[in-house]
Amino acid sequence: MTSDAPGAQRIRALVVDVDGVLRRWDPDEWADAEARAGVPRGALYRAAFDRPALRSVVTGQTTDRQWREGTAERLAQAHGVPLEAARDVVASWSASAGEVDPGVLQLVRDQRRKRRVVLLSNATDRLDTDLVRLGVEDEVDGVYATWRIGLAKPDPAVYRHVAADLDLPTAACAFVDDSPRHVAGAEAAGMVAHLFTGAADLGAFLARLDS
Repeated sequence: MTSDAPGAQRIRALVVDVDGVLRRWDPDEWADAEARAGVPRGALYRAAFDRPALRSVVTGQTTDRQWREGTAERLAQAHGVPLEAARDVVASWSASAGEVDPGVLQLVRDQRRKRRVVLLSNATDRLDTDLVRLGVEDEVDGVYATWRIGLAKPDPAVYRHVAADLDLPTAACAFVDDSPRHVAGAEAAGMVAHLFTGAADLGAFLARLDS
């Protein structure tokens, strides 16, 4: 799902998702902890991304700490394991900040020579700390974390909020995300939007912005 991009004179800001685009995760980092706890591989993600709990934390209704404790409780309950074992799985996951996709980071650096680049993430109150740990806090011109906004992607109001804060119409913003729903939300708000499948494809999309 990629909108036809207008010329560079129109696109004045690039809005980039964090998880799944700039940042990636290796599930093997906590697979051993899942095995020790006696839960199936992937059980952590299913517990963490329980939809009501996730929406609550990314809209600022609960804290990151509360979300992670709730994840351990859901994991323990779903699989009948001791809470402390579930907490060990969550701790293994929480110890990492993920890793930066170097190809995407280079594209971000290139784009900053042409237009503003900001991040928009369905994020918890831990995001700022993670960006520092990843060493990318100064690689962008702004960070929009939904826990501060009180709304989450794909609500079109989130994208309008970012554009308004940048003092731009939504049509002057290009958006990149790995979620089709989030891309559709950006398009509904009037942004040019691109579904991320890798750095090479993103580079081709960005080249079209300048054609």
